[in-house]
Amino acid sequence: PAPDEAAAAPGAGEDLRALLARVEALGAARRFEEALPLAREAAARAPDDARAALLLGLVLEDLRRDAEAVPALERALALGATPVARARLGRALINTGRVHEALVALDQALVDAPGHFEAWTDRAIAKLNLERFEEALADAERAVALGPAWSEAHFARCAALVRLGRYAEALPPADRALELLKTPHPELRRMRGIALAQLQRYAEAIVDFTIALDAGGSPPTTRAELHANRGYCRAVSGDRAGARADYERALALRPGDPGALRKRATLAIVEGRVAEGLADVERLLALDPRDGAARGLRGAVRVDEGRWPEALEDLDVAVAEEPGSPMHRVNRCVALLELGRLEEAEAEATAALARGPVDQRPLVLRARIRVALGRPAEAVEDASRAIAGGSTSGFAHLARAAALVALGRKDDARRDLDHAEPRVGGQPRLAERIRALRAACDAP
Repeated sequence: PAPDEAAAAPGAGEDLRALLARVEALGAARRFEEALPLAREAAARAPDDARAALLLGLVLEDLRRDAEAVPALERALALGATPVARARLGRALINTGRVHEALVALDQALVDAPGHFEAWTDRAIAKLNLERFEEALADAERAVALGPAWSEAHFARCAALVRLGRYAEALPPADRALELLKTPHPELRRMRGIALAQLQRYAEAIVDFTIALDAGGSPPTTRAELHANRGYCRAVSGDRAGARADYERALALRPGDPGALRKRATLAIVEGRVAEGLADVERLLALDPRDGAARGLRGAVRVDEGRWPEALEDLDVAVAEEPGSPMHRVNRCVALLELGRLEEAEAEATAALARGPVDQRPLVLRARIRVALGRPAEAVEDASRAIAGGSTSGFAHLARAAALVALGRKDDARRDLDHAEPRVGGQPRLAERIRALRAACDAP
């Protein structure tokens, strides 16, 4: 919305009106640096003129000089300026970190001018800062309805949907904002990149994170996050050297950044540099002993090392802190199974399945557990589901073979063992298991 037309202060004369008109014209042309000295002159010449105070505040806010904009806009309000001043004051307060005060200003601005789509957008941003994501989404949707050509409204809707974990829904408003934008928007690219990464569209996410980094202007903490997120996308896409470079850059920008440390630790462990990875894990645990991701990583290493009680101690914390992680539950299930706590292991495998496993391991584990619990028919069903879902490692066939032996279906069991042996028979424990099952198949 255009600035409110306010009459010049009595006695200001035509020269002041002409000066204010020039400020407005330069502002409309987005020539804010040129407008600023004229706006300062007008405010100095007419300190009690609401329009002069308002224009100075608007120019300062457009230049992102928000700390200076706040007192100018407050002065405009005190002199009787209308809702535009209150709305822009709300934006400036957000940008100076005074979010609760911003919300008060924006609430009142919307009472006075309920059709002000920029104020709806800014209130959505304020609520995002306060982690009131559902309310932020409602405000952003109102802003889009009132100002469909306002890119920031679409951005706010995208950001709220990302924060709510509704990643696929976040992409259309992000794309619409990009269509409307005429300048780079690093924060929009960051949000869109997060959504794409969560949807496993890693190549596209890398592009967005790169654009956000190249645009510049983000604070060091945000740039560190961008590098860490791009590093993760590179790692899962096979570019491990690029991932390592991003993690190092993130930690140079923000030493001790937990997100970058977690990702660097994960990559090191995957690459077999376990000692390096665990060193990062210990740094994380020094910052927060209940860091769920760090305890989960250390627990996974201890599972691989066969240190079941210690692994379980870590994984109990990991699951408590991050109950939505299927991998924490899978690893905890393995530890419980190896410790003979079968009913608890079965419950954990079922919980992992309910949270969307990234592979077929929970089904294979549950099949093994159900054989041990004397329920081979259910075990055959689980293992068959894993195989139908794409499990090709041999573990699912081995689990099904054990269940089939228990059911007396020895010919079917032999076929599964023939499939499993070339895939897992190189591991001593599993080779011994295969020999035992073959012996059971050959027994009268």
